[in-house]
Amino acid sequence: MTGARSAAFRRDFDDGPAGLQLGPGWYRPEPIWGSGSRQRRGVAYTDRIAEIYFAVPPFPHPELAALVLPLIYPKAPPQAVTAVLNQHEIGTFPVPADWSELRIPLPASALVSPVNALVLRFARVARPADVGLGKDVRTLAALFDSMAVVPRGEPLEGGEAPAAPVAATSSPIAPRRPLAGRPDVFLYLIDTLRADSVGVDGSALPTTPRIDAFSRDAVVFDQARSAASWTLPAVFSILSGRYPFHHGVHLPGDRLPRSNGAWLPVLLERAGYETLGISQWLLGGDGFGISRGFESFFLNIYSNAKMPSADARWFLAENLRRPRRPERPLFCFLHTVDPHAEYEPRGEDRRFADARPGKLAPELYNPQIFLARGLGKDPADVAHLRALYEGEVHAADREFGRFVDLLKAQGLYDESLIVLVADHGEEFGEHGAFDHGRTLFDELLRVPLLVKFPRSMGIAPRRLTVPASNLDVAPTVLAAIGRGSGIGSGFGSGFDGESLVEAARGGRNTAAPRTLYSETKVEPSLESQGVDLEAVILGGLKCIGDPAGKDQFGKPVAAVRAYDLRADPGERSPLPAGGREQARCAAELARFAARARAEAPAPFRLPLSDEATARLRALGYVR
Repeated sequence: MTGARSAAFRRDFDDGPAGLQLGPGWYRPEPIWGSGSRQRRGVAYTDRIAEIYFAVPPFPHPELAALVLPLIYPKAPPQAVTAVLNQHEIGTFPVPADWSELRIPLPASALVSPVNALVLRFARVARPADVGLGKDVRTLAALFDSMAVVPRGEPLEGGEAPAAPVAATSSPIAPRRPLAGRPDVFLYLIDTLRADSVGVDGSALPTTPRIDAFSRDAVVFDQARSAASWTLPAVFSILSGRYPFHHGVHLPGDRLPRSNGAWLPVLLERAGYETLGISQWLLGGDGFGISRGFESFFLNIYSNAKMPSADARWFLAENLRRPRRPERPLFCFLHTVDPHAEYEPRGEDRRFADARPGKLAPELYNPQIFLARGLGKDPADVAHLRALYEGEVHAADREFGRFVDLLKAQGLYDESLIVLVADHGEEFGEHGAFDHGRTLFDELLRVPLLVKFPRSMGIAPRRLTVPASNLDVAPTVLAAIGRGSGIGSGFGSGFDGESLVEAARGGRNTAAPRTLYSETKVEPSLESQGVDLEAVILGGLKCIGDPAGKDQFGKPVAAVRAYDLRADPGERSPLPAGGREQARCAAELARFAARARAEAPAPFRLPLSDEATARLRALGYVR
């Protein structure tokens, strides 16, 4: 196995291209480890359970070969790892106490196409700080230098590969082809992407040339809002078409009730679609229910840092190269996280930050640190923080463009339904705060929403200013694929969102009056008070309700605030108390509060895993 195929099945943890993709349980690779003769370039730690993804090997008798060092300390018991391939346990293997090769055979009977999941379950873990190894408080099991899927007996590093015939382990590769009358559906979510950082939605910077180009094939809803201002409730609203008070997922630990019938992956599976989920979101696989209805669901995450969206696209590429069910149309949900903190733009993406330098130490440019330490008083520092974010937006845009290129190369672009959306935006001191989730101002609620319909539907690209919400994604997808798709007589029932197909087809910029609702609930953290806020938008009137009468910093605010978005789009000056607009806001907020009390499902909560708790704590969502 040499050349391109070898590279496709190897990972060296040195920030170079990788064919083996990582799932939960891996910590971000470190460029240098050790010193002297033991120094190594590119290593990665694992937690107790670590997942690896790889494509179907094009040779017989594959095995995982990896260079591994267990976490060793005085009186440390022996380490061992149990390997589970696609839910089939294949054995337990000892891990010697110094750098050595770990070899795990991968039985052909357990391999699947197009992507395999290998789970490594280590017998023990420890925190280095607890065993006299410095101040590291991570929970660690072992350290990996490099790994590869190789033919049995092939050297991991150097040496000549044994001669072996290349034999296919599955049917010949045939790229997916569009199915007549059954459009493939791609829902591409970019986490933390505020609308005014996108060119077509108002950015003055050249941050999104590929999204702007895509917009020329799409219907752009430039007055779209999110149903929530942080990821957990917003993503569940996108996939369910329901407000958070209906789907019941508000806080870490909340789970989607089994009775939730309005769930896009389930409805599309019922309509005969193959359903594929690819997520770089830390809570995507912690039993929250987001994977429900997905025939295949892959998590592409580190335990202590975000993953670049190029890695997530690998899963889609493999599924297009080797369709699991080529006779079915495909629904793919792809959740990428480039613009989410921490902001670490590299290469060409750093030019925005280089053009707007700040005055603080580089490690302080994190919205959580700005929030916790009260930074951001100097406009230059805020501008630099925002510029770092814009660099990450530019990276997200480039990778979205490559996603589009992939669909075009496969001949899928023209007849596919492609939705580009964000879950929420990001704050940069507009109302005294940073990060997201703790207010309901438009820097958080206004999101990009672009829909490219199949060419055969005859819907022309255009911009529309009709009120829209990311709640509308699910009903719009179902309306676009057609009522005769086997979804059943309950089509559209249970949604709070509305289909945007007719507005797009007619090109109407006027519509019946519509009230949009949003909410956020965040528990107290070290950085801020807990919040429980609601907002409604009625045309140009924006209402924010805060029953506690205190903002996230504990400062008193009016329980009901009204803003005229036409005259005051930045929401700087609340309308006078006691006026007609404020009374209208109070009535609308009370109406939604009554609905929430009457229609909310019974709470369904389960404890968070240690990994999810640690990640949420690092992001400021839990104490």
